[in-house]
Amino acid sequence: MANSLRIAVFGLAFRSVQLALLVVAGLLMVQGTAAAEAVNRRILVVYDSTFETTSAATLVHSKAEMPLNHLGYILDYVDATKPLPDPESLSGYAAVFTWFTYDVSRPGEYMAWARRAAGRGVPFIIFGQAGAPATPRYLSSINKLLGPMGIAYTTNFVEATGGTSVLVSDASAIGYERPLGAIFPSYPIIRRVAAHAGVLLEVQAPERERQVRSALVTAGPKGAFIPSGFNLYVDPSHGRTQWIVNPFTIFRKVLGASPFPVPDTTTVSGRRLYFSHVDGEGWNDDVEMDRYRKSKALAAEVMAKEFIEPYPDLPVTVGLIASDLDPAFGDGERAAAAARHILSLPQVEVASHSATSPLVWSFYENYSRAEEERLMAGTSDAGGSDNWLSAVGVAFGIVQTTSDIERNRALYLSGERALPRAYLRDPFSLGTEVLGAAKTANGLAPEGKQATVYTWTGDAMPFEAAVKASRLAGLRNINGGGSRFDTDHPSMSYVTPIGRQVGAERQIYAVDASDSGFVDDTKANFGAFSALKATLEATESPVRLKGVDLYYHAFAAKTPASLKAVRGHLDWARGADLAPITASQYAAIADGFFSTRLEQAGPARWLVSNRDGLQTVRFDNVAGRSVDIGNSTGVVGSTRYQGSIYVALDAAVPQALVSLRPAQAVDDTVADATLAQLDEANWMVRDVERETCRLSYSARGYGAPQFLWKDIAQGGYHIEAKFGTDVVWQAEVTVDGDETLKIEPPGLGMGPLDFTVSCVKPSPEKAS
Repeated sequence: MANSLRIAVFGLAFRSVQLALLVVAGLLMVQGTAAAEAVNRRILVVYDSTFETTSAATLVHSKAEMPLNHLGYILDYVDATKPLPDPESLSGYAAVFTWFTYDVSRPGEYMAWARRAAGRGVPFIIFGQAGAPATPRYLSSINKLLGPMGIAYTTNFVEATGGTSVLVSDASAIGYERPLGAIFPSYPIIRRVAAHAGVLLEVQAPERERQVRSALVTAGPKGAFIPSGFNLYVDPSHGRTQWIVNPFTIFRKVLGASPFPVPDTTTVSGRRLYFSHVDGEGWNDDVEMDRYRKSKALAAEVMAKEFIEPYPDLPVTVGLIASDLDPAFGDGERAAAAARHILSLPQVEVASHSATSPLVWSFYENYSRAEEERLMAGTSDAGGSDNWLSAVGVAFGIVQTTSDIERNRALYLSGERALPRAYLRDPFSLGTEVLGAAKTANGLAPEGKQATVYTWTGDAMPFEAAVKASRLAGLRNINGGGSRFDTDHPSMSYVTPIGRQVGAERQIYAVDASDSGFVDDTKANFGAFSALKATLEATESPVRLKGVDLYYHAFAAKTPASLKAVRGHLDWARGADLAPITASQYAAIADGFFSTRLEQAGPARWLVSNRDGLQTVRFDNVAGRSVDIGNSTGVVGSTRYQGSIYVALDAAVPQALVSLRPAQAVDDTVADATLAQLDEANWMVRDVERETCRLSYSARGYGAPQFLWKDIAQGGYHIEAKFGTDVVWQAEVTVDGDETLKIEPPGLGMGPLDFTVSCVKPSPEKAS
């Protein structure tokens, strides 16, 4: 029974989908809802590749995109060295965002475009410089751009800032992570010229500068302007950054604080999501622990025994490097046997981590085998011989009697040499690297399993064709990014966005930094990975910014220190209130953030569609409101946390309708199970149907299932769980005055299970 529970997959509830769509249409017609209006979630970012080579290299991407993602916005990047969009076409953008620490390479063209765009009513968010020097030639253009904000730039600048006094400092916006210092950096004189200017920081220059005023931080519906030195603090000694302004406050003042359903990538079924993924580096490494030395265990074998087998309730996605399993490089059959065993475990998801482990992906965008061979020769200890084969052979002391395995290890493995990939025997092929590597992983997986996600290797900066190849192979993709928020990285500015734009494709980032991100160049502090706990805490409170991603490599099983660190995180995850999912499910959620379409269908009603794997939306700034489940469709439930409402949607309903209403109206309308809502669960819930005296739903997940339902009338209920047609668990429960129902059957595999909650006697109100 257990195995069959694990292998089965969800079936689509077509009847539920059809009924849901009919209900949505009926509600809209009956209530006379006006035509739904799309919620504008896109922001245009302009950068100059002369100074910031790619969109991923911009300050906007590394520092500001995450807060904007958290608020629900998608960023589109355009290069100012190329033709910019027609200003007439910018109505689809909520704002234009620039963060120039330089004057753009073509300031005249850019300022002319920016003036026209601002003239169309699109607000500009400007961090740093406006884009052109504040000289008489450009000052008029700059002020036409800033004019709608109610401020004007001048050519005056305060270099010696001692004696500057603060006139206005909005506590909600200023001093977020780094307070204003006693001595200000040099600053421009920016005049307030209109009453509507949203000035958040205003100072008075020293007496020697005639005590003129300068509005240094301005933000409002018409735009924002914050010069360098007053948005992000940069430590001159170590380059560490901290926010001076509160980016959430700045962005909300420009974009508006009215609630809309933010597609949320942190939460599943009302709980913070958890996933774990393993990259295959170190698969065949020797293990340093005494208890495994006698058997000469591989790191992969110890990983299975220490990290995976003891935690059947915590899913893990394991990415294989195909060349690690090649007999030409040693340990072929034993390495493959370890892979077969690991992939056979029910909580393990199959992933591909490439064929040859590219370390510098950009090298392969315009690949030259001749250039690769030249690098192989030039980086050997023997020097730059044209005969790279003999040069490397001499360097490694290879003689005629050397075995083929030793020869291949010496000649074709980069090892400590600075080469663009780890395995170099065969010429690079993108087809082999993606589809071929996935086929290798599939060949080692048991029947019914196959690779679902591609995990980027090396610098994790794939080019567009590589990302496209993973998509065409039917794989999700992940890696790169990786958040840190701890004593060494003491700022939200190190929490990375959801992903990055790669031409027409999109790369999904890992949520948290991997174990290798904590290890220094000496490779002697593998236990430093235990510091991940600080990031997990800081990205949960006071605001949930990220889910949990336990991301490590096979080599983490090599040393006692790294083993202890990973086991510590696994034990913490097992005891925490999390919703465990797989890496491919997270990637589908992240993809859904970008695909989700939101339409406002009334004063407090929204249609949510095109969600891909994303099934949670979040409402901020909704004190005094709750979800109106009776007038919503495709809503599983909701939970209130940190002042926000997280709404779980039903994957079986392609277009959900979410309605809000005053919170005080809820208790008076509870009747049996017709308004039941899921408050939280550790499994994913779908196919929810509510009737007068019956609640049914399907669910699957990891570990013993836990469901908390709310707004269920007092009385007795019979609960039944089925796997297919077989009843695998049942219970009789009583709902008391708190109108909540806990359903916690013992471990029943991974599902899917179908649950039914039925009345067994009238509620006390009806009985009276």
